[in-house]
Amino acid sequence: MTNSRHTNTLGFTLLEMIITIVVASMVVGMLGPFFATLFQSFDTNSSIRETDSLIRPAMERILREVRGNRCGVAVTAAGSTLTFNDATNTQVIYTLTNGNLTRNMQVMASNVSGLTFTRTDVTVGTDVIVTINVNMTITVRGQSTNLLGSVQLRNSLVLANC
Repeated sequence: MTNSRHTNTLGFTLLEMIITIVVASMVVGMLGPFFATLFQSFDTNSSIRETDSLIRPAMERILREVRGNRCGVAVTAAGSTLTFNDATNTQVIYTLTNGNLTRNMQVMASNVSGLTFTRTDVTVGTDVIVTINVNMTITVRGQSTNLLGSVQLRNSLVLANC
């Protein structure tokens, strides 16, 4: 007599499927925190880039306009307000209003959580060195970026004629 028992070798057994699912679950469980950290890092970097793109142009404009000011004596810097006259003798006022950095009431940057202007005068001989310091903090999606800037105005002839 011949054994006519036919064995089916195609497909998977239930035990093989369960083992595969358990192993795949373990791999996914180990890689899950890695991907979560990766996505969180991407979000944080995106937030920092967005914050930087908002704060840097505003800071550069403030420093450029103060540097171009011909009359350092007329620059008033106190707290969150900076006042001076530009080259056309038009008064320029930078201030922090309700979380917005404004220039003559026009919003330049939003989400500004801190803004401080300070002025320091140092007399060296007949020269007066006026230093304007700007400290600006902007917060986007819980990420704060602080930017410091400084301008020195030194020209005794220009200052004397103001």
